[in-house]
Amino acid sequence: MTDPARLQRLADAYPPKYGDLFMFVVRDGVLQGEGSEDGPLAYEVRATKAFAFGKGEVFSQTRYRF
Repeated sequence: MTDPARLQRLADAYPPKYGDLFMFVVRDGVLQGEGSEDGPLAYEVRATKAFAFGKGEVFSQTRYRF
């Protein structure tokens, strides 16, 4: 994924979840860590099927198709 707006949303989502551990900026269509020349590549994965399992007194399962 190289769209700057989508990458910025991704970079903005890291600090609330992980604090200052992962801080990224968007440059030239990639995420870059502070003080780094490169960063992680961002991939978009579209699910076609997902499974969910509930457990407790009664076990259950379901399948979702997208």
